[in-house]
Amino acid sequence: MKTFDVFINGIQKKRLSEREQIKQDLMRRMKIKDARAEQLLNASSTRIAHNISEEEAQRYQKGLQVIGIICLYMPSAHSAIKLDLHQMVEEKPDDNDILSHCPNCEEMFPEAAELPPEKCGGCGVIIHKFLAIKAIEEEREQKRLAEKSDIKKQLLQSQGIKDTLEQQGRDELIEARRKKQLENEVKKELSIRQNHKQHMLAASVVLIGALATGGYIYSNPADSATVSEENNTELVLSEPLSSQESLAATHEKATKALGSFGMDSASMTGSSHNILAEGGQTTTVAIEPIKFSALLFDEKLNKQTWDHFLAQQVAVLIEQGEEARALQLSRHISDTKIYIDSLGQLLVATDEESLQTKVAIAIEAKITPLAVRQKIQFLAQASVYQYKANKNSAFIEHATQLRGSLSAPEEQLEAILYLGVAHVQMANMDAANLYFSKINSLLAKVSTPDKKIHSRILIAKSYKDAGSEASALQWLASTQKLVTEASPASYTELVMAYAYLGQLDTTARMILASPAELADNDLFYQAVQVFVDVGNPEQAENLVAYMQESDFKASSYMVMSRDRQKNSAYLMSTEQLISQEMSESLNQAIMTSHLAFHYSAQKNTQKTKALYPLTTEYLKTIPASTEKDKALAIIATNYAHTLDPSYSKNLLNEIQSPTIKSNVNLEISKALQVAALIN
Repeated sequence: MKTFDVFINGIQKKRLSEREQIKQDLMRRMKIKDARAEQLLNASSTRIAHNISEEEAQRYQKGLQVIGIICLYMPSAHSAIKLDLHQMVEEKPDDNDILSHCPNCEEMFPEAAELPPEKCGGCGVIIHKFLAIKAIEEEREQKRLAEKSDIKKQLLQSQGIKDTLEQQGRDELIEARRKKQLENEVKKELSIRQNHKQHMLAASVVLIGALATGGYIYSNPADSATVSEENNTELVLSEPLSSQESLAATHEKATKALGSFGMDSASMTGSSHNILAEGGQTTTVAIEPIKFSALLFDEKLNKQTWDHFLAQQVAVLIEQGEEARALQLSRHISDTKIYIDSLGQLLVATDEESLQTKVAIAIEAKITPLAVRQKIQFLAQASVYQYKANKNSAFIEHATQLRGSLSAPEEQLEAILYLGVAHVQMANMDAANLYFSKINSLLAKVSTPDKKIHSRILIAKSYKDAGSEASALQWLASTQKLVTEASPASYTELVMAYAYLGQLDTTARMILASPAELADNDLFYQAVQVFVDVGNPEQAENLVAYMQESDFKASSYMVMSRDRQKNSAYLMSTEQLISQEMSESLNQAIMTSHLAFHYSAQKNTQKTKALYPLTTEYLKTIPASTEKDKALAIIATNYAHTLDPSYSKNLLNEIQSPTIKSNVNLEISKALQVAALIN
């Protein structure tokens, strides 16, 4: 019969204010002393029952949850997954310190005994080892509380800085609006003068046209012929001007003509021109280039947003019992992890054997082209769903076989971590511990600092996924000695690992202390994505306060709008940023199209319809260019994803590049296929 262990994971978040009452209830319910109750409440996870039936474990859980305790239970294992970062010192207790009860389960020892037993008869714990471990844990807990106190002080200081920055931001916004108003007034005044210039320019056009004809009737003979020194009566015509020379001569004459009116030819033209200067060299009269945010051109972000939308729709179809359509729709998801999660949910939901076979084949087809490391990762991910669906172990067995083809220690370590976590999630703790026991030996073979950091990050994430957050944080903290040797890529990965573990303060501190070659706004934005992915949108929101650039803020709100409870508020914040803080028309057009898609995903077609003319209005101010075509591709794709093809088809007329136009047509076609499955 399968047995279970029961764990206490502290006090429920909503009842932290009742701590003292909860402690008293815990002491009375478990018949333990004050010190033991304090230890249970302060520890991140403590086992309180071992090898009991599931019915007993459920009674423990129900009873403790009622009084405000977080209580979990999981299948027992012969050995628990453990972290072996430090050598544990084994010390026997002093003979003069006689214990009257077991320090683990509180069972009383026989009063006649002069010394406590080596092993408790109730829970089986070895007494002196337990006390040694307990001493180490208490030391760590004291250190943790001290660090927590330091963090609290730093947070208070950070809050003061944050308030100051917010006030500065408000002041800057007011100042920017004041300057904008003055700028508009000046432009209005200049427009009157400009009209006057246009009349003068029209008068000069006739003169320029005459100069451009190059006819001999209007030419000075000295310009078109030379007098022979031998016979001054013979006229010799010069070589005809080339097209470039003619253009240069015309431009020079036009410049002189406009100059006589007090006007500058370069300022009167609205585009860039190449002009042949003396010596045949080409000079350029340049105009201000189009400015756009590279962030808003991030195709990866666009695809992820679309993939998350598709995954939500797959889940809806599964709930509606439309499992065959759910399978068809899932094939439009490009991100492998999201794809497997969607198909995995379908695999668990369906009882139809033929459909389960189709899903398994689809997963294999998605994984087959990948590198071996990725195959193991995604087979392990899929194996958990397969096991839950029908106790099938084909995926995990395939991944285990592939592991043998890896030679580098860091690759082997990565593989055992994926396999170990999968076995934890399938409640096969013996197999999980077998894999986790190999961590230290493989880690010792990893050579370079960047590989060591990457490996420790993977270990930390794996412990997090296996349910041991305390061990995960310990492994992540062990990278600190390597940070000074980390490349920018490894430093970024480390920051995102702290975000993955939900460590808001450490994440923010590391970003603010990041190397000069890493942009703070970009790191904050990436961390926002991670916090949202792991289900912490509130912590993501706190990071936005650090951002200075409006495009990063707006994109962050777009990512955070995946939170169904606050998505409307985040979309409204995005609208405000577009109108009040973003100044480049191209950026405004792109972000408005993103916003239209998000409103469409909420079934708010009225908002989508209202945003479309605003998008086209922004686009009108932008001249045709390669950059505009790239922007139009993103904008048209976003509107295609609203599942109303009329918007994107209208935008196609603006695209100059045949290749880009063809690609957008393909996206429209895909969106129509999705619409047919959803509607």
